[in-house]
Amino acid sequence: MTRITLSRTLYAAATLATAFLVSPSTGPGAQAQVFQLNRPITVPELQPRTPIPPMRIPPEIRDSRGACPDLAVSLRQAPRADGTILITMTVRNVGTADYISGPNQQLLHVNTGGRTPRTYPFQNMRRGESRSWHEVHHPFEFPATYRVHIAFDPDIRIDGNPMNDDCNPNNNAATLTTAR
Repeated sequence: MTRITLSRTLYAAATLATAFLVSPSTGPGAQAQVFQLNRPITVPELQPRTPIPPMRIPPEIRDSRGACPDLAVSLRQAPRADGTILITMTVRNVGTADYISGPNQQLLHVNTGGRTPRTYPFQNMRRGESRSWHEVHHPFEFPATYRVHIAFDPDIRIDGNPMNDDCNPNNNAATLTTAR
């Protein structure tokens, strides 16, 4: 009898219903035989090795008071006397705990149609603290749209430091269209 290695497809089928195992015969005009298994098939090596991190910080990794950092992004525009527009991009820790992180674990990413994307790195922010960056926009015929978001290091949620895990990812981006 030929040994058959279970594929991911067969594994998925085995976990959803009763699995069928096919035993191919060899030789001209050979027919395959199908055997029904009466028990589910499990293949441990196909199980995920690490869980997918949740979008919010679980209560067990917050501090004893349930506090956690929450970084929020905002955008403002202000006309200037020379006809340009001052764009102010702000990151504020609106959470209930200090944001403590390593260098290069997060940055503010700015994209404006037609211009090269820009990044502004930042680190550690006390509760209530804010940081702002400014750009001067030179309006042309059409308004510009600024898209700003916080970009985090891909493994920031699994680095063992709960004080750099943002509680609310829903306020990590902002969009602004400039006035003409």
